[in-house]
Amino acid sequence: MTEFGLVEGPVQHNQSVMRAVALLRCFVDRADGQTLTELSRRTGINVSTAYRILQTLIAGGLLRREPDSERYVPGIVLLGLAGSAFATAGYGSAVDVLRTLADRTGESASLAVRDGPCAVVLLTAESEQQLRFAHRPGTRIPLHVTAMGHALLAAGAEPLTDAVRELTPLERVTRRTLIEPKRLVNALTAVREHGFAVADEEPWEGVRSVAVSVAGPTGAPAVALGVQGPATRVTPREAEIADALRDVAGLVAALPITRFADELAHRPPSP
Repeated sequence: MTEFGLVEGPVQHNQSVMRAVALLRCFVDRADGQTLTELSRRTGINVSTAYRILQTLIAGGLLRREPDSERYVPGIVLLGLAGSAFATAGYGSAVDVLRTLADRTGESASLAVRDGPCAVVLLTAESEQQLRFAHRPGTRIPLHVTAMGHALLAAGAEPLTDAVRELTPLERVTRRTLIEPKRLVNALTAVREHGFAVADEEPWEGVRSVAVSVAGPTGAPAVALGVQGPATRVTPREAEIADALRDVAGLVAALPITRFADELAHRPPSP
């Protein structure tokens, strides 16, 4: 199975366009460049076909090839589109909120949205401490192993047993990952009771994270806010960090990014 392969569905899509989309998605978490071989592997598109599509994307300004290497990187059109989306969605204001959160807690802060079985990190404000942990924007993390994923799952309207069943089988990432559905349901129940989620070294050894969900205009969870850092620092300050997250959640709820994320998550299926 590939990371960004084509998705089968009832609607007939243009295959060439979908392949181009699959290739472009590879740059969400690897904007520093990738080779043709890497892109072929990640998408499952054979090398010759991938090469032809990449040349078309270069011609259109969406990608460019570095002259001194074989790596493909985002082009001027793609960068311009990203910049426009950044401004329109209020990302700058969201970054300011995350910076405030990071300064208050002393740990890195992140904002993520749900994409199927994963939480995708959109924005990050890193801690200024020498020993720190920070998500890279574009990182995809399975919902069942991250505090932000737990916050999004617990805030949903469907029964928790159904929400967990949709994710099974649950992949083990570390020795602390919750891979038994019943244990994950119990953890999500605790999130609903306490109002915040905690991941204790589940996606990464030595890292503890705290998160809350932020509702969109429909009242459903749109984004998640999380704080991550070394477990030795975060654990004794868990309740304090949760309070800080709740305090800034209202600021994020008023930003366009939450509305856009809500619309994306609840868009009707294609006809």
